[in-house]
Amino acid sequence: MALPGGGRWTGKTYDPMHFEFSLDPKTSTGLLQHAKSREYAEKIFGGPMRTGPEPRPASEAISAPAKEKIEVKGDKNYNAALRSVIAENPGFLEKVDEIAAKIGCHRRDILWIMWKESGFNHQAVNYQKDKGDSSDPYERAKTRATGLIQFMPATSASLRTTNQQLFKMSALDQLHYVEKYFQPSFGKIHNYADLYLTVFYPAALDKGMDFVFGSEPKAQASPEKIAEQNKGINHGQPITKAAFYNYAGQPPEDLASDELFP
Repeated sequence: MALPGGGRWTGKTYDPMHFEFSLDPKTSTGLLQHAKSREYAEKIFGGPMRTGPEPRPASEAISAPAKEKIEVKGDKNYNAALRSVIAENPGFLEKVDEIAAKIGCHRRDILWIMWKESGFNHQAVNYQKDKGDSSDPYERAKTRATGLIQFMPATSASLRTTNQQLFKMSALDQLHYVEKYFQPSFGKIHNYADLYLTVFYPAALDKGMDFVFGSEPKAQASPEKIAEQNKGINHGQPITKAAFYNYAGQPPEDLASDELFP
């Protein structure tokens, strides 16, 4: 995909939910270099991401030059969280497959977006302590993004529900509204970046690659505010569709394999 300035997007780009380890070839020890953020980790996993030595079995020792970084895509927290939601919601994966078939994408595309947005926690609610948000997630759901794909209150209203109703639903029941959300975009989504864009900023789906988020008439936020709230996408600069696609990349191919989740 050609990008402004003559560059090209290959779909292989840094994603903040991947983890990077630097390997010591003598001890085969990996040190966690970064996670998306401490706040995100605490929200999703109930505690900060573990940092420090990550031992590798001798059978998996990797001979690598010092300071070489290897991206670890098959994260055990993803697998554990997905297994948990499947166990608690019989039929969950089948419903995801049904939605994926209607969109024309792979199940891992939908699952990866839900993982990035909520960690498969159907009761995940955005929390902004500095703005005086309640510590009660159900109360916050009135005004904050909620659920598997972080529905905004206005979005929920357009789907004939509310964020607090979504909060009370099971993850399986919430998938009904995930499907309703994507329904207007059936036939318009051609790749993973399109799918993620439909969740993050649907107004940009039919725009050109130089479209700036927040520049459309009646935008709910200015380009500067959107950039400030999402600094990781374009280094705090106004976000173009091209910049978002570069950020979105692709979900790891080894996630939600038929072997792990038949």
